Amino acid sequence: MATAHPLPIQNHIFFDSPQLPADLATSDIYDLAIIGGGISGVSAALEASRTTLKSILLEKGLETSVTTTRANSGIVHCGVHTTQGTLKAHLEQKGRKIFPHLCRNLNVSLRRCGELVIARNEAELNALQELQKSCAALDLECSLWGSARVKLEEPNLATDAIEGALSIPETSVVNPFELCNAMTNCAMANGVEISCGSMVTGIRRVDRIVEANGDVPVEYAPKLIFELKVSRQGSLPVYLYAKTVINATGTDAGSVTGFLKDATPISITKRRGELYVLDKNLKDVVTRVIFSVIPSGSSSKGMLIIPTVDGTVMVGPTSEPLEDTSSTTADVETTEDGRSAIFAHAHSLCPRITPKEIMYSFASARAVLPCNDFAIRDENGFIQCAGIQSPGLTAGPAIGAYLIELVKLRYPSHWANSIAKPPEGWFWYPITSRLCRTALDKRHGLIEKDLNFSKIVCGCECVTEADIENAITEGARSLTGLKLRTRATAGRCQGSFCSSKLRKLLAARLGVSYEQVCRVSHNSPMDKQYPSSTVNIKLYRPLDCSEAGIRASLAGNLLFGSKHTTETAANAFSVNAKLVQCMHAFDLVILGAGPAGLGAALAAHGANPSARILIITKDPYVGGSLMYALHSSHNVRDSSSTLIGPEFAAELRKNLLETSVITILNTFILDSSYSTSRKLFTVACMSANVGQLEISAKAIISCLGSREKHRFNAAIPGTRPYGVMTADAAMRSIAFDNVLPGKRVVVFGSGDSGLLAARQILIAGGQVLGIYEPESHLVGNPQYLDLLTKEFGVQINYGKSISRINGQGVVQSVCVSPVNPLTKEWSTDDTETIECDCLVISLGILPQMALAKSLGCKGVSSQYCGLLTDNRCAVASDKLLYAAGGNLHCHPSADSSFAEGELAGLNAILDAGDTTRSYNPPSVSLVLCDSNQSDVKYILPQSITLPKRPADKDGKTFIYFKTTRAMANVRVTVSTTSTGKELAMEKFVEVSPTMVMKMTVPNLAFQDLVPGTNITIKLEFDPREFSVKLTDNRLLGVFSTTISVVNGTKPHIIVKNKTPVPADQMSTVLRELNAIPAIQVEAPISVEQIVLRNVAGQTDFIACESIPAMK
Repeated sequence: MATAHPLPIQNHIFFDSPQLPADLATSDIYDLAIIGGGISGVSAALEASRTTLKSILLEKGLETSVTTTRANSGIVHCGVHTTQGTLKAHLEQKGRKIFPHLCRNLNVSLRRCGELVIARNEAELNALQELQKSCAALDLECSLWGSARVKLEEPNLATDAIEGALSIPETSVVNPFELCNAMTNCAMANGVEISCGSMVTGIRRVDRIVEANGDVPVEYAPKLIFELKVSRQGSLPVYLYAKTVINATGTDAGSVTGFLKDATPISITKRRGELYVLDKNLKDVVTRVIFSVIPSGSSSKGMLIIPTVDGTVMVGPTSEPLEDTSSTTADVETTEDGRSAIFAHAHSLCPRITPKEIMYSFASARAVLPCNDFAIRDENGFIQCAGIQSPGLTAGPAIGAYLIELVKLRYPSHWANSIAKPPEGWFWYPITSRLCRTALDKRHGLIEKDLNFSKIVCGCECVTEADIENAITEGARSLTGLKLRTRATAGRCQGSFCSSKLRKLLAARLGVSYEQVCRVSHNSPMDKQYPSSTVNIKLYRPLDCSEAGIRASLAGNLLFGSKHTTETAANAFSVNAKLVQCMHAFDLVILGAGPAGLGAALAAHGANPSARILIITKDPYVGGSLMYALHSSHNVRDSSSTLIGPEFAAELRKNLLETSVITILNTFILDSSYSTSRKLFTVACMSANVGQLEISAKAIISCLGSREKHRFNAAIPGTRPYGVMTADAAMRSIAFDNVLPGKRVVVFGSGDSGLLAARQILIAGGQVLGIYEPESHLVGNPQYLDLLTKEFGVQINYGKSISRINGQGVVQSVCVSPVNPLTKEWSTDDTETIECDCLVISLGILPQMALAKSLGCKGVSSQYCGLLTDNRCAVASDKLLYAAGGNLHCHPSADSSFAEGELAGLNAILDAGDTTRSYNPPSVSLVLCDSNQSDVKYILPQSITLPKRPADKDGKTFIYFKTTRAMANVRVTVSTTSTGKELAMEKFVEVSPTMVMKMTVPNLAFQDLVPGTNITIKLEFDPREFSVKLTDNRLLGVFSTTISVVNGTKPHIIVKNKTPVPADQMSTVLRELNAIPAIQVEAPISVEQIVLRNVAGQTDFIACESIPAMK
């Protein structure tokens, strides 16, 4: 199913005050009220929908299954680990047999992966034999494997320490939230009312003589009914009445039971389970669920390695008793102890699994009874469903059927049998298909029905606008709801690149402002219908699949210079009903349109103006990160002035439009491959409003940039509230959306982006409560800190780390702890809590290398964590594959990234046109002098390709290095290792460990070297104290911000002050600037147009870009 159907409109029977039972009409009373929307409650609702019972489900969260069920391991257990003879064992066996049919009809992914129980000693081998007998008793297929078979089937396990294993193919995995969401919607579609945002705060029995109803004689009608007091989020309490109540509230079961005076009290123990999802680099590290032998008497199934249906691997969970059963915050916290225990165990089973591979983590509490079994019983119409811990998910569908059978037992058998709906009165309601789970050859069918399937929002997880719109239609009311339904923000960047777009889509559908959308919204439960009649949203627009229609859409995504017309640019591609392809292979395809990508394109065109060159970018503009870099430190080399990022991007775009280079915008790269026989790359893309593209190229330059480390990369424990973001995401929020990421902000890390984000937040009117750096020295550019100090008086707290994040829904505070300078571990002995509403993280970058690695890059540097390359930016491979910019390593500036792009573009286009060139040209290795091993963090590149062509000999080599200490009077030499012959030398007055330094060497220096030899780089220097010093006074008092635009093609415009503001006047200017209510300027606007005059008597503000008026 490509498009979702709106959920049915429901009018719940709620009363504003308690009613006299005698005054209630029969139609005012529900036959069944289910409290709790986890797997048990939702399964009961689905079963109730098959009957004529008038039923309602009450869930305190905004959506169902957002607590224990969503934070589940997702395993459909085979049953062999459960004590037989218990109720849980009985329902587990019934439940697992329902799953295939249930998931198939609801369009829910179910993966039958099997499990492997590992034995590492003789005693555990004996335990496997007992498990084998249990499998036979349950009629489960199984087989004992020796260590050799284990190594063959699961080669990444630590097989040297494994004696044997028991393989059980029956075990499966499922996405528990997806399953519950599908069951919820199916129950709603079939008549069950779902009331989310509804917390039951009281229950009592009331006398009520119910008249005969249909076939139910008066003597069988219940004499007592239940009055439920319900607190609705954002409104006063309401009351509803029901004949039967099911208590399926999980960890709240004890407190809900306590509302009813004659109910048998129950004692719930909470056990917190933490789970860690690993990076997709490890997606195939195991193919089965990996168990260890469970010790006798254990309260849990132990810590596991779990493949998921979404292509990731999880490790965990823990099983930690929680003393404070009233706290819901502790339920969802991850801890340092839990992480350490999980990874110690997982690493011992699979050495490739380390904490460095964490993509994200989560936790929830399980409800445990003293009997360690399920408690499901009828207490005179109050049906208890408690203690549903593992294998609660597996048993869930059977629990639902069991609960409804208990409801039926309250009526005569002949009547109970008659309440079942006829087959034609009930139907399956499958959830919509997502693009990423649709086979490549079937995706065009989705796009034909809704062109929003061609618009990718989340590149990490290949989530489209159509996926998002369908999720909202099916009940998503928060960013968390979108994440759980679609996996948007669940990938490597954790929402750094897509959260803003998701907020805009959600805000438009909910009819609220961008600022109001966060992870939790108290006014938007899923049973509220969207879009409302007041919101003009057109959904499900079919694609015009005619050749003319697709060509018109394609032309809308093309950017090309004066040497092309719209027709000639579009004619570079052929169009058929299902795929757009390039007519002929491009000589060079550049992935990414940031400063490195644009530098590569301009240099390649300059070297060969007739070459066919294409740039592919996911953005609707060229410039990449320049477009939100509002600081003034970018230089065009023929200009003596500094430019802010968008101005630099505008200059580069102008130069690009004077070439024959074609740029395709709004296009995400999905996959790539290489044909050895044709010596061509193929890049598969998704272009907005067009569909699937296939591009062929002789050479590729990867300029896909980098992403910043986020909280999970830093392994910060605590809760998972909204308001934790990378510094880049914070700057995008200000530059693109004119929205402060927070009013009271803590910055973690003193990298360039953290310092720049702090300054931009202060300029926009926010508070920076502190910058905390775990190292003992500055990590970013000293001049950015000097600006913060001179303009705002900001200082950095060194040797301090964020040790905990607190908050439910949104960030409420963070804990700051001192860091041991030797171990780099934080200590909680002297922890400070800082109340804030936003945490901005700047702890370094991670190059986006997945595509280059898939194309055959032979290695990654362990020092700078980027691709292995030579001095020509050629990636270590046997193909014409290159990398430049942030995709390769951290650059000191956009100008440096641009220059490296030029180098890559020049070499790539020369190689693409050189049919005689070897794919493995002769080279020499570049190594660091032994005496500098502790002084230098890394050098780049790793090898020097010897110049043979005239163009190579005229070129230059950039050698980058980063030191571990401050240095003065630095003399850097490059010499042959064997003879010590000096090839090049450059002097630096001072070097800082915060800066990536660049040495430029003419290629002619290497022309006489013999392939296979080494050359050595050596640093001689005077040690010095680290200091922060402004190196470019042109930056002081120059800043940019955004203001709103009326009737323009963009809602905001970037402006900057025309003349520098004295440091002592910055606060005055900013105070007046931010005090101007609702600053707006009307389009059209031209570059350098004055939009604000004489602010605080100091300076005018001018536009940094042109914005046409809306047509």
